[in-house]
Amino acid sequence: MRRIATALGALATAALLALTVPPSAHATPSSAGTPSIARPVGAFDDIAYGTFACDGNGNFSGTYTMPDHTQRSFTGKFSSAVPAFSVPIATVTYNGPLTGVHNVSGVVGAVVMNVKLDNGPVLGGRLMPPLDRGYNVTGQGTWSATF
Repeated sequence: MRRIATALGALATAALLALTVPPSAHATPSSAGTPSIARPVGAFDDIAYGTFACDGNGNFSGTYTMPDHTQRSFTGKFSSAVPAFSVPIATVTYNGPLTGVHNVSGVVGAVVMNVKLDNGPVLGGRLMPPLDRGYNVTGQGTWSATF
């Protein structure tokens, strides 16, 4: 079941990237005249999958299985009001270590979560069930190893 969820999350992320990254960012001509793949500005090297939830009092927690099969958790509190929600197939896209305390800001709902950390990683995924509307959120969270 987890492999299926991981595969579905990867397909959804690839489809989202294909829709949001302009074609000019995908390939650039090389000096030999053959196209070479260029890394778009802001592109991330890794994606981890897991779950994310908020209790309605602002407390949130996400647990992600990293590509090396270790687990990392991001827990904290939104300073802005948001109803309880769950993201059963959540993603974190990143290009460096997931450590420390970080400020977050973004949007939760009505259908998706898109929350960015101050050092670049993005937490995302589809809410199940959807909320009544979108909520702008800010707050702070801490990364930790999950054992």
